[in-house]
Amino acid sequence: MFAGLAWGAGYLDSIPNFEFLTVILFVGGFVLGPAWGALAAALGEFLYSAMNPYGSGLAVPLVLAAQTAGMACAGMACAGATGGFVGRLTASGHAPRGVVVIASGIAVTLVFDLLTNLASAVLFGPIVPTLLAGLPFAAIHVGTNAALFALVGVPLVAALERTRRSLTTPVALAAFVLTAFLAAAAWPDAVAAQEPVDSVAAAARAGFAVIAPIETPSPAPTDSTDLVHGRRAPPPRWGDGPAALKRRSDGTAAVWLTREGAMTERFADDRGSAEPLSRFGLPGARLELDWLGLPAAAPGAVGGAPTRIPFAAVGSVEAPRLPVSARAAFRGEVGEARFLPHPATAGHARVIGWAGLGSHQHRRSGFLATGTAGAAQGLVAVESQGLGPLAPLGPEGDHSIAGAFRRAGARLALEAAYRSARENVEDDAGVPDVRAGSAGRVRARLASGAAAYDLSVERTAERASGGDFFVGDTLAQEGKTARVRLEASLPLRGGRGWLAATWGRETLESSGAIAFARRSAQLGWFAAGWDGALGGGGTRVNAALGAGRYGDGDAVVAPSLLLERDLEAGTRAWAGVGRGVGARLDPRAVDDVDDPVVGDPPALASSTWLGGVGLDRRSAAEEAGGSAHGGWARGEHRLRAALYAGRSTPGLDPAREPFATDALRATEAAVFASATRFVALVATAAIAPLGGVRLEVGGHALGRTVDPVVRLSDPDWRVSGEIEARRAFLHGDLDLRVGAIAEALGPRPGTPAGDLPSAARVGLFAGFALDDFLVRAELRDVAGSNRFLPVIDPATDDPRVADTSRFVLLARWTFWD
Repeated sequence: MFAGLAWGAGYLDSIPNFEFLTVILFVGGFVLGPAWGALAAALGEFLYSAMNPYGSGLAVPLVLAAQTAGMACAGMACAGATGGFVGRLTASGHAPRGVVVIASGIAVTLVFDLLTNLASAVLFGPIVPTLLAGLPFAAIHVGTNAALFALVGVPLVAALERTRRSLTTPVALAAFVLTAFLAAAAWPDAVAAQEPVDSVAAAARAGFAVIAPIETPSPAPTDSTDLVHGRRAPPPRWGDGPAALKRRSDGTAAVWLTREGAMTERFADDRGSAEPLSRFGLPGARLELDWLGLPAAAPGAVGGAPTRIPFAAVGSVEAPRLPVSARAAFRGEVGEARFLPHPATAGHARVIGWAGLGSHQHRRSGFLATGTAGAAQGLVAVESQGLGPLAPLGPEGDHSIAGAFRRAGARLALEAAYRSARENVEDDAGVPDVRAGSAGRVRARLASGAAAYDLSVERTAERASGGDFFVGDTLAQEGKTARVRLEASLPLRGGRGWLAATWGRETLESSGAIAFARRSAQLGWFAAGWDGALGGGGTRVNAALGAGRYGDGDAVVAPSLLLERDLEAGTRAWAGVGRGVGARLDPRAVDDVDDPVVGDPPALASSTWLGGVGLDRRSAAEEAGGSAHGGWARGEHRLRAALYAGRSTPGLDPAREPFATDALRATEAAVFASATRFVALVATAAIAPLGGVRLEVGGHALGRTVDPVVRLSDPDWRVSGEIEARRAFLHGDLDLRVGAIAEALGPRPGTPAGDLPSAARVGLFAGFALDDFLVRAELRDVAGSNRFLPVIDPATDDPRVADTSRFVLLARWTFWD
């Protein structure tokens, strides 16, 4: 657990000689004891060095050995061991805790700097001048660590004293180490998927809260069965509940969206392509992906949004329905998918860790951890992917970090959230490509009688860079945004009415092959809405109306209306219509006639009208949340279906490139055409024809009318199926499963690589769950394979071929405090 937390904290090291690893691993040693603390410290440093997407130590074995031996074992492991001895010393009452902790931090840092500087001197020499040159930096490091141990180490040692005393048996210690090794874990666990019953929660369920609050944790379980077997609150509407996700195949956000949300595929599953996922065959229309109340990719991003969401940390998903632009200015043009973490349990901290082996995109490990302390909740999530082949292109590595905090008082609630992601890719010629993004927000909610007031501030930054540095053909673009939103709500005609105002500013600048000075645009947006019950018939109404403008563009109006009704227990229907609007700064250096684009050019605006009807039906057990272990009883079922129709303008021929910098260059030749009209059917269904056997099928079909100048390369249809047999033993503690997965997708005409044929493939899987430890093995593409990547190999002038017959091994562990 502490190894994983230190691993993630290492990526926050942006100030020279200022780092959090030492104090975290010191506290780990205090909690676990000298021996296990040293092991956690060595493991954390090895993971940070070997699986670092900024540059893996595996590429230089001698340097990695020096880092692991000199830094981890001698320096960082010393921190862990010292922390363990401090636990014993302070427990005996021989010394004041604060003094011992700060003195230990200074001593550990001195040893750490001495050994690492000595290792560097031996490797690069000469020894004495190198050691002397390192003295000023070592002095700064000692000073910053002394301050960190005083401000962070002392309070953590005091707060974890009870936990340290509870971990006295070898079994408990072994569980801690196994958790860290399998998952790269952290500290307490998650955000509730079921929102509190108040005005803000009602607005969030209605889809009108601009940010997703960290919600009230579920009550403390009555016995261990509630913890181990994962009983949960009912699932969110038109989306997977936590129990349903635990029953299903482990996947990725991209896979879930392609199967559940009418999203067209990326080049080969969820590889690091710069092509964004599109909904209803509309590559230019933006779907908002929400993770911890923040957009997974902000304005200026080039693809990559689904890869930034650690899907193993997701407890439930609210599938996209209607546009959300009415409440969120110039966002969610074709809807919003909310990815919610596993729910918290009051009084029980939890860490969920995971690790995967096999094909490159599944060499992932990470953890989600949150907990509660009185009225406060905290969350941290880290996921990393080591460098490896992105067949057939080149090596790839990425990581994502996220954190959230909330403290709710009687009248005032404060929230904060932050996420950061980075992806490094190279092509087979060694040309680098880097995509990075970060976002943060703070929010305050004040209740005054029946009224409620919300103020939120958000900042985002996106950067794409790369190119061939040997010939100077580099390219870097960076987009930033700042938003402030104020909302007021109060009771109105049996529901809640609300008013909101948003002000924002976005900037975009570029250098290298496409160079232009900073461009900027301001946005202003006013919105109003009401949600509540319509009469006494059980019909809920969510209505909103927004209006505003982006930069020098025309004023736009975006209405939205959603009706929901419970037909009977477990069965709900919905119908709605809404308009989504989008706008962005022009990313081109020259216009359509090759004249330079100077100053702040007019914004590139778009609009999508979308209407739909849908049905959601669940059997009683699934509606109640179900159990994570054991197969379904005969007759259990789950069904979701929706029919959409809409119009998007203008039509856009997007750049379909595997790398971000290639896609940025291709925007010079982007084609804006007339409107696209479309219809889409999206459906998934699961049923147990026999006890313990689940059969699931789903997919979507799309139909469009498109301007002839736009080259389509989206599938017209996709179908996936899965059959799984499960049986529980040992009073439900041991759960065995085996099954098969099949997928078929339609042809992709007119791609840059030509007309691609339809494709079909079949895979097999098997696994087991023992208590809260899950292992799953999958052999993909046993029959058939995925399609070619629509990228031409310059050497052969043929499409590059994706790898097939991939073996994947996944493990997930849940640790309860």
